[in-house]
Amino acid sequence: MAKSDGDFTARAEQYLESVFDAVKCKDGDQVLLGRLLHSCLRQCLAVPPAATTVRINTLKYHIEDAQPYLSICGKGSASSNLLFHPDIPDMVSILNEGPRTDLVHQKKKIIVGFQCGNSVLRGADVYVPGVSGAPKSLVKGDHVSVYSDVDKKCLKGTAGEFTGTTMFVGNGGKTVHIATLMKDKGILIALDKSTVKIDKIQQNLDKFHISCARCFKFDATKSLSETKDARAEPPFPSESFDRILLDAPCSALGQRPQFTLSQSTRDLQSYPHYQRMMLKQAIGLLTTGGVLVYSTCTYSPEENESQVQWVLQEYNNMHLVEQHPFVGYSGLPGFGLEERDLKKVQRFWPDQFVDTLDKHVAISIPQNRTVLLDTISFFIAKFQKK
Repeated sequence: MAKSDGDFTARAEQYLESVFDAVKCKDGDQVLLGRLLHSCLRQCLAVPPAATTVRINTLKYHIEDAQPYLSICGKGSASSNLLFHPDIPDMVSILNEGPRTDLVHQKKKIIVGFQCGNSVLRGADVYVPGVSGAPKSLVKGDHVSVYSDVDKKCLKGTAGEFTGTTMFVGNGGKTVHIATLMKDKGILIALDKSTVKIDKIQQNLDKFHISCARCFKFDATKSLSETKDARAEPPFPSESFDRILLDAPCSALGQRPQFTLSQSTRDLQSYPHYQRMMLKQAIGLLTTGGVLVYSTCTYSPEENESQVQWVLQEYNNMHLVEQHPFVGYSGLPGFGLEERDLKKVQRFWPDQFVDTLDKHVAISIPQNRTVLLDTISFFIAKFQKK
């Protein structure tokens, strides 16, 4: 008999709770800790971040030039709705208006796509392309209640009643950012096995007039060549790169707002194996003295701290190094990393979750904890090859 969506969700929830059971409690009371932490985290992830962050293309503009344009996107005056990070000079955060809790339910309802619904929760308006379904009687000027198709079960053009209640595709933002930091000099290689993602990355590079980057549709788990012959395209010989960003495919559990857990236990358990395949390739491609940055947008320790511990255990020439700037939280104890190493990796959490986490788990909290730290949940580790 086939399992229902509810069965898959419940089993996945139980699995993630069991993973969090390994988090080391600072008072020694481990009873139901995994369930407590995971339940609280899931609730916090259902609320969008307090601000939307954008990056300024510093190859073309000064950050001050963008302020008049960005101020109209948020609430209040230009001086109150924009926040600038003291340690990240090309970053601007726009305070969000939503989510509101004083809404009145309307008789007429419209259904919007999942991503459109996420934008509405951050204070955006709804435009026609985002509407999946609406009543036939809808006319200009009607007040409506907006429902988001979080389970992605609504067919475009639906005109009846709605009874239902991700992994996000990247668009090359990190590739463009790295090229900008390189001042569009040197050689930057971007790999992805998805044609759609490679096309989006190339479009973004063209939009920002980046010329130092080359994109290849290629499986990164096969990017290390068995020969020493120099190549201009993948697979590449060993020690070809002095800097590597492995933005690993992950369960994407840290995205916000996130209302449902749509992946099965089997799905969740598959990511660490795949990530290790890519880590092996990246370490082989890295030159001695080179730097490897490993990042995910998930909160699962099996895809984060456990992966770092695995690298340090399997490769005695790979060492964790300090990150600059260090603006996040330390790693989670209980997954094989020593305290000094936990302070070298960066964790980011929804702000409301941090107080619960700090009550039960020993973590380092930044002194300057502001609304800028109310983010999705993601992870960064930085290695150097000795």
